[in-house]
Amino acid sequence: MSGAFWIDESSHAVVRALIRPARPFDFEQDVSDEDGKDIPGFVKPIKIEIRYITIDYGLWTGRWWLRGRRVRGIRTLSLLVGR
Repeated sequence: MSGAFWIDESSHAVVRALIRPARPFDFEQDVSDEDGKDIPGFVKPIKIEIRYITIDYGLWTGRWWLRGRRVRGIRTLSLLVGR
């Protein structure tokens, strides 16, 4: 994981967090054979790349509240159809 935090100057509270996984999730590499036995072979390979995750906070009536969350990513899977 890598990321950054935006911190409010006056209150020192975290107002935004940005997080990014170090590498994409690869089903073949990251899941054991036992866990993946129920996934049919025609949908493999399965890969998920999370570009970023952001979490925003806002100050309302003197308290910090979760304001929003965003996730941006790409998923890839193959569907091999026999002829």
